[in-house]
Amino acid sequence: MSFLTQKINIKQLHQTPFRELYQSVELAVEEQIRLQEMNLESKFLQQVEQAEQHYSNSSEAPSETSFADQFSQQQLSAEEASAIRRKVTQEIIKDTWIPKYRLKPVLVALMPQIIVWLQQKHLILAEVCTAEGQIDGRKMLNHIFDFSNEWDRGLYQFLMLDARSAYLSTQYKGESKPYCSLVPLIPYAFKLYKSIPYSKWDKTTLRWVVNKSLCDAMTLERQEFTREELLAARNQGLTIMSGEKEGSKRNPMTTHKLWSTKGTVLEEVPDLAQVMLTQIWCAHPSNRTNSMVLNPYNWDQMPTPLITEDIFNMKPTITKKLKVEDTSNELPWNV
Repeated sequence: MSFLTQKINIKQLHQTPFRELYQSVELAVEEQIRLQEMNLESKFLQQVEQAEQHYSNSSEAPSETSFADQFSQQQLSAEEASAIRRKVTQEIIKDTWIPKYRLKPVLVALMPQIIVWLQQKHLILAEVCTAEGQIDGRKMLNHIFDFSNEWDRGLYQFLMLDARSAYLSTQYKGESKPYCSLVPLIPYAFKLYKSIPYSKWDKTTLRWVVNKSLCDAMTLERQEFTREELLAARNQGLTIMSGEKEGSKRNPMTTHKLWSTKGTVLEEVPDLAQVMLTQIWCAHPSNRTNSMVLNPYNWDQMPTPLITEDIFNMKPTITKKLKVEDTSNELPWNV
């Protein structure tokens, strides 16, 4: 049975413990937030105690005011709570959930079924689009998932994992390649089965449907890079800087990142955008496929090999900062 005609094994797919993933994440997040709040309370009480001690050391008369009123107890902000949630979620998936259920080989085998599942419902494109005709990430999530269901929530959390190496062994070859770190998994399902190009997705709501590390690369602001600058950054990033092999080069076909970009034009550029722009690892011409995003400025383009000529016309065409929707404080099932 070909990839494009395979059916979903619903029983097998729903036996995957995504519900348990969601529940584990919620318990761990609740615990971490409670610990952080306890730390803030402890700091507040310590401040009050120090003030009381200072007063006692300098005065024999009892204080007529409450020292606690002199300080404001710091509260955990929504942004801090969101950062805790993101960190805990990623760690639970990698370090607890996958090992506990021995899911590494299972998830690789299930990825084709997950991709089929994501696009199985009948889609009326106009119902999930913005006024400009782009696919709204939030609307599409509500089309795909039933967020009243904890299993769906867990599957969504899994799809937002940055570290795909947690379940993909060698991302630039074999059965892992279609799901490597350069593939936006949810949009990929619709590109593969509905022929919807990546460029159809709205940039400002992309973070709802693409994991953060890849989304950061895909929403890179247009910058002017010459071929020579990119080659220089590539050369530096692949050069071993110390040890017995100092001065030798890492293999661009298998090296998953540039190891040093300090002082180059790519120093502040997200890691996966560096991979795309310098055509290493999965983006290497020998490894890449059209399921990957290979150009942060043109998501459906297969770039010209960097080693022979310019990849892109690198003259900047965007002069103002793109306003990307901030989803850091929200979960899709709470919207």
